[in-house]
Amino acid sequence: MVDVALLLGGPSEERGSSLDSARSVADHLEGGVVHLTEIIYFDRRLRAYSIPRGLLYCNTPADLDAKLAHEGSPLTGDELTARLRAAGLIFPVIPGEFGADGQIQTLLERADVPFVGSGAQACATAFDKYQTGLDKYQTGLDEYQTGLDKYQRKTARDSVEVTTIVLEGEDGPVALIPTGMSDDDTIAHLQKAVEAEFTALGLRDFARIDIRLQSDGSVLIADVQPITALDQHSPLFRQAARLGLTHADVLREILRSAARRHGLPFRLQYDQPTRRGAPVAILCDGQASVPSGTNVWLKLRRSYKYAPELYFLSPDDSVWQLSYSSALRDSAEQFEHACREAQRLETHRRRLADQTIARLRLPAEALGADVTPPLQLTMDEFLDRHDLVFIARPDDEGDNTTLQALFDKHEIRYNTSAPDADPAEDSPLPPVPPRIRFERILDLATHA
Repeated sequence: MVDVALLLGGPSEERGSSLDSARSVADHLEGGVVHLTEIIYFDRRLRAYSIPRGLLYCNTPADLDAKLAHEGSPLTGDELTARLRAAGLIFPVIPGEFGADGQIQTLLERADVPFVGSGAQACATAFDKYQTGLDKYQTGLDEYQTGLDKYQRKTARDSVEVTTIVLEGEDGPVALIPTGMSDDDTIAHLQKAVEAEFTALGLRDFARIDIRLQSDGSVLIADVQPITALDQHSPLFRQAARLGLTHADVLREILRSAARRHGLPFRLQYDQPTRRGAPVAILCDGQASVPSGTNVWLKLRRSYKYAPELYFLSPDDSVWQLSYSSALRDSAEQFEHACREAQRLETHRRRLADQTIARLRLPAEALGADVTPPLQLTMDEFLDRHDLVFIARPDDEGDNTTLQALFDKHEIRYNTSAPDADPAEDSPLPPVPPRIRFERILDLATHA
């Protein structure tokens, strides 16, 4: 068991992303080999507070700030250092200023505590975009950088921006499969470029590197994020899912990389894919229901009461059953594209995934995500499969009466509360964790 302390907050406008990231990390790392022993929040003035886990479920940092006086414990500098040293491993999830610019890393290095991610100097260099370009030019990586002036013109119309996640494997950095690319030679070229950047900057464990692919085939580094957003739909989780890694799987690999570097014992314990609880279909269709549906599905995957399956209702009334790798999308259009194209692109994805998995030395048991292409069903086939449905459509996302009438006709139980409904929203008590809230909504449906 590894004791982990989670750091979030900070002064930048990315505080909301930090809160979302901390909530996601806490939810997906709970149990197994990781014990979340401490959560430390930094407010806008960089005052540190030890906070209970319930505050991670506040809607915004402003909501969290409003509860600090009653539920947070302010920490002096010495108390902060003592809390950090008591944890086995520190995981900072603070994108932007203070978290990604080397400041929090300097604090951790001075406290002499092991932490996840790149060191202070590497973060400071990567955060300074001008310096990143200058260093790259001076280190002679001319194959990927043809000059600082060209680096600064990264918004040129003849270029395409590509986001790539890099994980540090046992043999060095390994770039995951960039999203939206299909040519093998181009992908290999981009992966080689970002891996070289990762090494040149001295980055560790993981990073997001955005690049510009020029029309002449040259690659320009547009942005380097040594601490990137880790919310549920972040590029890191999307690209990891294409390999077969769940959120928990890839987070454990990141922690394992940090533990290996610091000489800490870290015995991996992989999730066992078991069916548990009552089957429930999570059904989404419109724009707002896509993130709502995937959020409900991901949270209920941790439930012992319900076994969720995610479905997408397309405009032509087809119902698509989605796998883990096809589920992490932001919009109905992305869902539709994933459903229509996944089967055609599956051979290509599998070939690239196998190469990446081999380079990361991932055993089969490390891959807990279903990567099968989406399965198309008729509405009648869907209705025959399920007698309990969670309609993942927020209250302001259209009319549910047509679906409800259809389910009533077939005696299928369904929720009457929207997925964003929170019975404790106006309560002075800490917010209810989403998994429990969704279970309560389904409990009402099953006993209606």
